[in-house]
Amino acid sequence: MAPPSKRSPRSPPDLPTLLTPLPQIFAQTQTSTANHSKNVALLRKIQEQAALVTTPRKKGPPKETGELAFTEAFVACLERCLPVKKGVAVADRVLKFVAAFVQALTKGECIE
Repeated sequence: MAPPSKRSPRSPPDLPTLLTPLPQIFAQTQTSTANHSKNVALLRKIQEQAALVTTPRKKGPPKETGELAFTEAFVACLERCLPVKKGVAVADRVLKFVAAFVQALTKGECIE
């Protein structure tokens, strides 16, 4: 039996730890399209968990720092992948992955 988690079920995850897998996900998407659906699901899960991280403000709703950090990390990984001159196939795979991720995001928003 696994030991009980020290974190309460509603506590937001640690943001730096949460965003650590993004470069590995982008590296995997460059090699093959076979793992894209698995990586889309993983990236969506990371994005949803990052959205839970907020910073309280003195007035008004809390600032969505996790969502912003996820977007910045996602764009940084994308910027590193596309300009590399490895060949057209690598860029096509990354763009197909990003398109699949955006499609998953829009499907998720329609359901909610």
